[in-house]
Amino acid sequence: MAEGKVTFGRQADKSNIDAAKIAKGKKPEARADVEGQYRSWKYVTCPYCWSVNEVVVDTNQWLGYYCWNCSEYFEA
Repeated sequence: MAEGKVTFGRQADKSNIDAAKIAKGKKPEARADVEGQYRSWKYVTCPYCWSVNEVVVDTNQWLGYYCWNCSEYFEA
């Protein structure tokens, strides 16, 4: 049986965040690739609608995410 890890996102105030540094989560899909050295794919649960988002965790590029389901902003 496959095992997945889910990280819970945290609600955040997006008023002082650069809009160019907000990514959009995507609906999870089956993957067989390997994680990179400085970026990694993670499953993060939206704190508003509890949908699982697949996001690239890279604090040099993204500061927050928009949920693919409800479009609310959250940080992971």
